[in-house]
Amino acid sequence: MSIQRPLSIRVAGILALVLLSFAWAQTRVNGVVGACAAVAPADVVAESRSGLSWFPFEVGRGTVGADGAFALQFHDTLPLSAEVAAPIGQLFDAIGCVGLTISDTAARVIVVRDLRVIPRGAACEYCETLGALYAATQPRGRLSATGDLEVQWIYADRDVTVDGVCGHGWGDESYALCLEAGWNTVVLETTAVRPSEGYCDCHDVAATVAAFPRADVAWHFAPTR
Repeated sequence: MSIQRPLSIRVAGILALVLLSFAWAQTRVNGVVGACAAVAPADVVAESRSGLSWFPFEVGRGTVGADGAFALQFHDTLPLSAEVAAPIGQLFDAIGCVGLTISDTAARVIVVRDLRVIPRGAACEYCETLGALYAATQPRGRLSATGDLEVQWIYADRDVTVDGVCGHGWGDESYALCLEAGWNTVVLETTAVRPSEGYCDCHDVAATVAAFPRADVAWHFAPTR
């Protein structure tokens, strides 16, 4: 004999599953780096070095299959102590950005620029790093071209905005960041290439926020050796 659950319970159960699936999708990054014996099968770890700790802090983990396809799950909540997160004002001071307008300089952030790749089942994951995955239109190490994109992720403990331009020897960085509490996708775009005499890759960069967790560019693998 079958037991029919009340409609309200069934609807609530379906809604809970939908919300759970939506939450999972919101914090998951998928990509393909191509079949490569040096990369797959392996594990990938998203880490941050934004805080005061000597060691990187894990903020997400995933796997790379033998076909090069991978999936990363970001942790939804993070303990933003001084050891693992930095005040956003301090973060921009460290890279020499003066004159930016930051709505709350005390907001704490964690920055993820690439994903560390380690062998599947490694006995010591810090001893056996294979390299890193990163999302960009072009591999690192080549000269910049107008339109180049690179993606990183920033976790913020509250809503905060960053606007303005800071100059460096290699070019200007312009920021139009409206970060929401939680994870954000930040896209760095090369807006202009400056003439140089070979001593630097001189280019201007614009940083904006895109829908999280999308990274609509190619994935590249940079081996450790």
